[in-house]
Amino acid sequence: MKVGIATLTYDPDGAKVIDQVPSTELKNNAGGRRMSKTATLDGGSTVYDTGYSASDREYIVRARDDDGELATWAERIVKNYSTIMLSTRNGLFYGVPADWWVDGGYINIKISITEEI
Repeated sequence: MKVGIATLTYDPDGAKVIDQVPSTELKNNAGGRRMSKTATLDGGSTVYDTGYSASDREYIVRARDDDGELATWAERIVKNYSTIMLSTRNGLFYGVPADWWVDGGYINIKISITEEI
């Protein structure tokens, strides 16, 4: 699975197409509605439902990184950019590159989705 990450301003090294680990891609395919349910005295409940928003999602990009090149790139993106564009099989999003970490030869980048484009 391919995932595209790009900065919104010009950066000669600001865009990459990354080979996403398939099992991580499956975990990213999740979401939910903004709602709360309160029990009532008659044994029922009342629901306050404000719908679905892509901005409640977090997306993890996980890829093999044997030489550390992707980790160096991810660190630079997280440190220098407050908003990036994320292209996945589920759509195109704006998001905040929130975290990066290396785990056993894999780079992980957590992106907090702010908007579906």
